[in-house]
Amino acid sequence: MKEDLLHYIWQFRQYSNLDIYTQDRQLIHVVKTGILNHHAGPDFENSSIKISQLLWNGDVEVHLKSSDWNRHKHHTDKSYNKVILHVVWQDDKKIFNQAGEKIPTLELSGIVDESLLSRYKFLMENKKWIPCQDFFEERDQFAFHQFLDRLLIERLEQKSKHIHATWLANNKSWEQTFYQFFCSALGLKINAEPMFQLAKLLPLSVLAKHRDSVFQLEAMLFGVAGFLSQPVDNYSSSLHKEFLFLQHKYSLEQMDKSSWKFMRLRPAGFPTVRLAQIAQLIHVNSSLFSKIINMESLEQFKKLFDFSVSEYWLTHYSFGKKSASRKKSIGESLVKSIIINTVSPILFVYSRQIDDCNFQEKSLDWLVDMSPEDNHIIRKFNNLGLVSKNSAHTQSLLQLKKNYCNAKKCLNCNIGNHYLSK
Repeated sequence: MKEDLLHYIWQFRQYSNLDIYTQDRQLIHVVKTGILNHHAGPDFENSSIKISQLLWNGDVEVHLKSSDWNRHKHHTDKSYNKVILHVVWQDDKKIFNQAGEKIPTLELSGIVDESLLSRYKFLMENKKWIPCQDFFEERDQFAFHQFLDRLLIERLEQKSKHIHATWLANNKSWEQTFYQFFCSALGLKINAEPMFQLAKLLPLSVLAKHRDSVFQLEAMLFGVAGFLSQPVDNYSSSLHKEFLFLQHKYSLEQMDKSSWKFMRLRPAGFPTVRLAQIAQLIHVNSSLFSKIINMESLEQFKKLFDFSVSEYWLTHYSFGKKSASRKKSIGESLVKSIIINTVSPILFVYSRQIDDCNFQEKSLDWLVDMSPEDNHIIRKFNNLGLVSKNSAHTQSLLQLKKNYCNAKKCLNCNIGNHYLSK
């Protein structure tokens, strides 16, 4: 038994339809269960309950045992003096608030249907890919899609926290913030962190001063990344000399080359190639965010990446190792990932900061306009009969699997809630 289940039972009145009484045999009529509080303080606020014909307005606290009231020090906390009812699974102790007043108690153990407990136990102990897999097809289609819409906003809000903190650390520069998250997305999971660190150590404002020279941009990017410490050919030697000058001019720090990962990456995804692409992109346009907020369509964004790398990198994937000549542009699948993980979340945050819902609509519309993601989680949902239509849909499903199914938060899920309330 967990308190989360007791919250669910109280909030959705999943107890006997017959008369219910306090432990002192006073008749209870629940007018309003109250609003579930996710912060410090009583579990339910603004409740309205009639006890022996007397109407009380205040808070409700929920515990497994009555004695938990004292164990959690509520009897010494003034913020619990507004509690009008103590809802417990087992009443094992009379309790009083800080003012010395006795709190009426409702014991749930004798008034909850055993079948609800059995269904909850089934969900919690189920070892399948998702707890509700056996009855997933029974979901209410309309209600579930509404739930997915909520999950998409929830996912964007979670991503917003890191973006907002970074924006503040960047003195509220949207260009620098976008540049950092763009670099991180370009590094994919394996090099996301060193890419983010590089963008922090080498600000966009410094790179923008040299946007006319791809050579100088590469010198700074490869130099700060730590790839020029031991030159292996003429080009890396030339970059190293240029970097030493620029490093002194801007007091640039250097990363350790070991920060970067090459294993399990295709050559086109090597961090060296990604840095060459960043240099070329800044050479073409150093104010990416300003361009994006004025764009009307996904196609306009995709055109930003219609470029190739500098001449040296056409025939190299790493320094000193020549290869066949290839364009090495940023592929469509990576552009899609950048939109999902960087563009849409940042537009979402930007919208809220300037209080303009148009940018939030754009952040959602672009996800809707893109084809669905393809990964093992989405394929599993497809096999369960839930075929995704777009990237907004797949983002919602990823949020569902990670934050609800894996965490067994069935009480907070539309499907689990529907199953338990049968």
